[in-house]
Amino acid sequence: KNAMSVAEKLIAQGRVEGHMEGRVEGRVEGQQKGLWIGKIQAFEEFLDLPVSAAEALEALGSEELKAMHHRLHEQYEARYKRH
Repeated sequence: KNAMSVAEKLIAQGRVEGHMEGRVEGRVEGQQKGLWIGKIQAFEEFLDLPVSAAEALEALGSEELKAMHHRLHEQYEARYKRH
């Protein structure tokens, strides 16, 4: 029988943990992007703008989504908030 050495077991365990960590990080990032996309689409609706397709927004990076949300938020504030 091929007995795994302690080092091989630790390496294998590290690979599994790294893979699981990557999946969790990917899922968390996906959820965060989903929240940004929802907020962007809501602002577009409020502002009577064409609503961006979710697929098009999903192709953007997190920073691009945040910037887009920021611009829409500023438009919303300018239009609806009385100072």
